[in-house]
Amino acid sequence: MCSISLSRSVRTVFVSIIFAASAPVMAQESATTAPPAGSEALEEVVVTATKRAESLQAVPLSITALTGRDLESKEAVNFVDYARTVPNLTFTDLGAGRERISIRGVDSKLGSTVVGYYLDETPIPDSSSVSAERVAFDPELIDVDRVEVLRGPQGTTYGAGSMGGVIRIIPKRADPMRRESSARAELSNTDNANVPSELFNGMLNAPIISGRLALRLVGWVHQESGFNSKQVATPSSLAAHNATGAPLDFEKVATVPEGTAYGGRVALRYTPSDWFDVEASYFYDSQLYRGFQDITTGAMNPNDALEQNFYFNTPEQNRNRLSIANLKSTVDLGFADLMASAAYTRRLLFLKEEAGEALVFVGFTPPLNAPPITEEGRDISSSVEVRLSSTRSGEHGSDLFQWLVGVFYDYQKGWTNVDWRVPGFTTAFGSLVGPVADDNLFTGHFLDYYKQKAVFGELSVYPIDRLMLTGGVRWFKLSRLDSTPQNGLFAGTPNDGSIPNPYAYPFIRGDTNNEAYKGVIRWQQTKNLMLYAQAAEGFRTGFGRPALPTACLPQAALLGNNGAAGEVAGDKLWNYEVGIKSDWHQNRLRVNVAGYRINWTDIQQSVFLDCGFPLELNLGLVQNTGAELEVESRPLEAVTAGAAFGYIHSALQQDIYGIPATKGKPLPDVPEVTASAFITYDFHAFGGWAGNLRGDYSYTDRSLSTYVANSSFTPDKTAISLLGARLAFHRERWELALYGRNLLNDVERTALERDVSLNVAYRLRYSVNAPRTFGVSAAYRF
Repeated sequence: MCSISLSRSVRTVFVSIIFAASAPVMAQESATTAPPAGSEALEEVVVTATKRAESLQAVPLSITALTGRDLESKEAVNFVDYARTVPNLTFTDLGAGRERISIRGVDSKLGSTVVGYYLDETPIPDSSSVSAERVAFDPELIDVDRVEVLRGPQGTTYGAGSMGGVIRIIPKRADPMRRESSARAELSNTDNANVPSELFNGMLNAPIISGRLALRLVGWVHQESGFNSKQVATPSSLAAHNATGAPLDFEKVATVPEGTAYGGRVALRYTPSDWFDVEASYFYDSQLYRGFQDITTGAMNPNDALEQNFYFNTPEQNRNRLSIANLKSTVDLGFADLMASAAYTRRLLFLKEEAGEALVFVGFTPPLNAPPITEEGRDISSSVEVRLSSTRSGEHGSDLFQWLVGVFYDYQKGWTNVDWRVPGFTTAFGSLVGPVADDNLFTGHFLDYYKQKAVFGELSVYPIDRLMLTGGVRWFKLSRLDSTPQNGLFAGTPNDGSIPNPYAYPFIRGDTNNEAYKGVIRWQQTKNLMLYAQAAEGFRTGFGRPALPTACLPQAALLGNNGAAGEVAGDKLWNYEVGIKSDWHQNRLRVNVAGYRINWTDIQQSVFLDCGFPLELNLGLVQNTGAELEVESRPLEAVTAGAAFGYIHSALQQDIYGIPATKGKPLPDVPEVTASAFITYDFHAFGGWAGNLRGDYSYTDRSLSTYVANSSFTPDKTAISLLGARLAFHRERWELALYGRNLLNDVERTALERDVSLNVAYRLRYSVNAPRTFGVSAAYRF
């Protein structure tokens, strides 16, 4: 342990020398408009959710904006650090940088992503992995101007479109007007951890030609500790267990999911005139974890202790990598603003998981010290968006028309290879199943192509004072090709030892050629009171599913499916919403509320089978009804407080074929209630130091992980209550802070883990949230 700590310290010093200037996450001035000195009014947050810079309170849309200052005060460095504070933003937290995101209960383990996830103007593609349930990549939140969360379909405004909503991470831009740099270091310790976690990030903004050309460099290194004990059976107890069925004894061999994340962003911005701006940027983020953030349940861990219990010390790994090259330009044409963005994205998701228990589950006992199952998914994506939006020269509402039109093209190709070869399997079990070529239990080489073309736009009309009418339309053509060849003992295909060739295998095609519509009515009753109503439509294309293993076919037949490879059809939804945005008491109190109903038809979902694999299908109609409430106030100049509440009632409108009593059940991974609250207090500390004290609380309701045949449908993901606090001191260029996360030490199941191997019904693996953590941070601006 000493050598590990020493190597980390040397690495941190080395990176510190390289990045002599590094950035704390701080707000950029353009993100908010501060009230006059001495005022108790709340800051006005400026967003670009509608592709124009507008006050958040003027946008007829349920939206949450988190400025860089907000993120810093939460010590937020990734998605999970802020997501639970946003109403009706829910996620399946698989831990270690993998989340499947949903908004307003629009959640699906299958098909294309239901939430658009953007880094500036570039959509981040989800993984095409066959078993990782379309997880999003979770980039480090370093040098970020703000995060915007838009609820409801956004296909008439955003190029990539979305069914449930959009999340935008907007980084700070290179500034040709000033030279700046800063550095930040953080040290934290989590209960049950093996070593402390360390974070170092850095930023340098350097004008090359004053007022015209600037370079911005950002870098980070994040060493994360593990807190789950990985335990394996002792050789003597395993021998006794195999001979007589005696209980197993376990010994700790590691703490997981210890890992490292590192990356950076470089941006070169050129502004030769007031009307033209171009920026080339490259973003890179690599995350490597030596294990998974889950526990094994069942008889070997009846109390859900932070333990993984395995037969053998099989190495596991979770590797996630993303790179984005982007060229973006903006041109002020006078009557309109032109934006063009082109991006090339590469993504890697590599998973390695123990396989001994899976062999026992399917009947091959005693357990064999099998090598891990591996899955490697690689995706490349090219996207182009060109958008033209009108400019408005008068006061709010003075122009008769406001419009936006854009075109979008996206091409994505994904390869996924799954391999489970167990040397010695034929020798051990050939008498039961016959010879197995190359001891190949399962090999799958999957290939998919995804292409989208879209034309989208909105037109807003102001027929009378205070009234705005908006109509939007999106015409799109989506196509997807899937090739799913597989072989091996469990593949249900001839096991001849050959390597599946996806290019020579029949492709399953899914096509959608349709329109999506949006309509909005906004009534500006007063300067501080706005009412709105909207209806918006969202679509997804279909996709090809691989064949089920032979062992799954009998139960699939009971559910009306033959288990063969085929297409899961596309789905669509309508989102109906009404809302009020208001400011009160000289802008010292802000209250925003929205209510909605979503009708989602032909929903793409999965049903968990007893064989350990999911059946992918279209389930029919689901209705999600709910509301969001966000309140923020500044009763005193030094005190700011707020609260947020989200409610979702999700209900299937019919029974799942072959599984009675499912009508009225919610979608998996959709909690009914999300809530949060915060309070901050600014004070004079000592000497020239100013202080800030902040407290945060969040609550996420329980939910169901998956539909299971012959199940009671009891929620298996329990409610989570998280309490955090931060005490910070500022003086000139310095900031020092002490913080704590999950102070109540509430550790709960957050997701049913299914990565590579099948789900072992009597020993399921559940991801859990991190235990109580305390940390210190220091930042200096040069």
